Amino acid sequence: MDITTEQNLPFVFKVVDGRGRPAAVDGTPTAVSSDATVANVSAELTSGDGGKTWNGVIESAAPGSCRIAVTADSDITPDGVSDVIGTLDLNVTLDPRTGARIADLQPGTPEEKPI
Repeated sequence: MDITTEQNLPFVFKVVDGRGRPAAVDGTPTAVSSDATVANVSAELTSGDGGKTWNGVIESAAPGSCRIAVTADSDITPDGVSDVIGTLDLNVTLDPRTGARIADLQPGTPEEKPI
């Protein structure tokens, strides 16, 4: 996925079983970046549907590449842990507007020369 240094990327994370049905997640998934100097997840993931889908936002920081990984415990037994991991490879490029330099020269009010 490609974004620029002036963009954020919303994402949705969900876990499904082998038949494509939503699977429960135990607790809140965690999201990390392999290189926080390139991009990072802005805050803790949130869910509005009882934990079936989780929303987050990736914030770009500087040009480069990184991998965002979201990890959740989706074990069907109450005592176990079965981590599932979703990943997204991200390429951040310099936004052309950020790299552009535009000169701005504004005239003032004309004044009389001193005598």
